[in-house]
Amino acid sequence: MIINIGSKNPVKFEAVRQAFLKYQDFIDAEFRGIEVPVPESIIPEQPRGMEEIWAGAEFRARQAFRDCNYSVGLESGLYKVPLNGESLPRMNFAACVIFDGKRIYIGQNSGFVIPRIVAEIIQREKVQLDEAWRRAGLTDEERIGYGNGIIHGLTGGRFDRKRYLEQAVHMTVTHLLNKHLF
Repeated sequence: MIINIGSKNPVKFEAVRQAFLKYQDFIDAEFRGIEVPVPESIIPEQPRGMEEIWAGAEFRARQAFRDCNYSVGLESGLYKVPLNGESLPRMNFAACVIFDGKRIYIGQNSGFVIPRIVAEIIQREKVQLDEAWRRAGLTDEERIGYGNGIIHGLTGGRFDRKRYLEQAVHMTVTHLLNKHLF
């Protein structure tokens, strides 16, 4: 069995691989990272809003479906929670889509709030979350999303991006393995 992952990001790759390998159905699977450029016409570099996040995950999964049994798309982004008069997208979560060539299966992980200063930088300067995090002086890493991630810093090292993304994959595999219920 071959499972393609619509990203070359090593954190996304390992999150998908480790989540799938926890299920007997996929224990012998081979995993391949597939570079999937996402055009700005599909979603912007920093997805904002549920529609853009889900569109990115689905696009990645469909584009990665080549000579495989399943393909996986993961997309993280920000959305606005309409509480306390919030005007900026400050909630981060990851959407996951698995595609089997005919049907999609979906799942997502838990979300977390990003600091207001970071959301303001994203809004004002139109940059990705990891770049805004760096400009806010919260990291020296060029691409924090290719390492432990922002969640690692916010939790004081108790949780990292790989585990965070694994949640979304597990929720999606649950949909796939129980497709007879849906």
